[in-house]
Amino acid sequence: MENIALASFGTRAAADSFLGWYRTWPVHDGKRNELSEEGRWGKVRWLSASTSEDHWIQLLFPGPQSFERVEIYWAQENGGFLKPRSWSLEVFTGRYWVALEAAEVVEEAHRSVLTFAEPVAAEQVRVFMPAGGGPAARPTVLGIAELEVYSASPRAGAPSTRVVLAPSFASRANPPWFNWAPVPGAVGYRVALLRDGVTLTYEVAGNEFMPDAPLEPGTWVWKVAPLLPGGPGAWSEPAFAEVSGEFTFPVAFGEAWLSGHPRLPAAAFDAARLRAEASGPKKALWEKIAQRLSASQAGSPVPMENMRRAEGPLAGLPAEPPGFEHQYWTIERWREIVAAGAAVLDWCSLSSFAYALTGEAAYRELARSWLLHAAGWDPVGSTGIESVDHAAHDTLVGIAYAYDALYADLSAEERATVRNAIAARCRALYRYLNPFENDPNNNHPWFQTTALGIGALAIWEEEPEARVWAEFAVRIYVGRYLCLGGIDGEWHEGSDYW
Repeated sequence: MENIALASFGTRAAADSFLGWYRTWPVHDGKRNELSEEGRWGKVRWLSASTSEDHWIQLLFPGPQSFERVEIYWAQENGGFLKPRSWSLEVFTGRYWVALEAAEVVEEAHRSVLTFAEPVAAEQVRVFMPAGGGPAARPTVLGIAELEVYSASPRAGAPSTRVVLAPSFASRANPPWFNWAPVPGAVGYRVALLRDGVTLTYEVAGNEFMPDAPLEPGTWVWKVAPLLPGGPGAWSEPAFAEVSGEFTFPVAFGEAWLSGHPRLPAAAFDAARLRAEASGPKKALWEKIAQRLSASQAGSPVPMENMRRAEGPLAGLPAEPPGFEHQYWTIERWREIVAAGAAVLDWCSLSSFAYALTGEAAYRELARSWLLHAAGWDPVGSTGIESVDHAAHDTLVGIAYAYDALYADLSAEERATVRNAIAARCRALYRYLNPFENDPNNNHPWFQTTALGIGALAIWEEEPEARVWAEFAVRIYVGRYLCLGGIDGEWHEGSDYW
């Protein structure tokens, strides 16, 4: 029999929620739970959010299938397994989910195997855990390492185009930001918002949307249908959006975009005024910057001591750090990668600032050397977003700042090299953030979004996708992050944290 759950077969996965750093792709990548999660975590398992709600993870097959056996490999945790105390295997009938009765069930600590007397026909199947049904140690979490569904008559086909929405979300921002996982082949989407007999319908190009004006506060029902080359696809199952009027941040697009360089905030300053201050009231500060940039100060001016390498600060132009061996996270390698990214941000921003302020060739060449060096690093390597997000932010922002400040001093070939590096890093960040499956209460998505927006603004005239990236960064910032600030002291990882 063939495992029709695999992503390589064309099967998609979706879940009700995500614990921070986790995604659904590990549950059907063909790797079970033999290896410890230590140092790998989100690379080997999916975990739901730790909330007192029902949790589920579902598979969407490429068209109707029949299967005879299902094997569920529970996520490993601290030497044990997160096998729930209460769960069921369900199939979707087209209107509702129905629990399956197996002819034979084999229960082991690390897995559950269900065998059926007759083939089960379905397009979607899911593992469902009722609220609080998890293991005693973590009753509010559903965790799975691998789902395997075996069929004696697999039917190959195009991936499912059904949109799956999280059951509900609450938005303190108004208008709210709606986001969902993209479906293969969609050229756009139709979004419907329903409340008290009112239906608002929109057509959008991508898999995210923010209304132009605030909505009436209250509970809205929303659903999404893909627009396919052959016509509209099926509507998703409806979901709920609880919209408050607490924070109103309407976003108006359509204004003229600032062209020319420099244009990023770090380069938009009154040079004459700052030069006067550098020789007057801020002389000591300028001398400290100049000292750091002098040839005798080869180390990286990393402000956070815990992000320095154990053997001392990086010297000169650091080699691109190696990635984690066998994708196994270690604090030593993490510090090395973080320090390399921080060096790029520190040197690119400080040297390009000094050049813009003074016009001195030495600062220009220092900035150019760091810019071109870092632009040669692999955008999806050790300093990429899937490796260490601190370094991904620092490397992208550093080269974006320097590219903007040095634009007139770069050759066409050099511009192309840096522009391609910025675009590749933005593209990877956009894929990472969209669909948004992160925890917005954590500071990391904030600085990830910052990097995407800055990188996109640096190259928007030269890369058509950059406008999409920049506008996405604005909408997710307004719709997910800014509203979390709340009242004074409400949120410990807000704007002031950074």
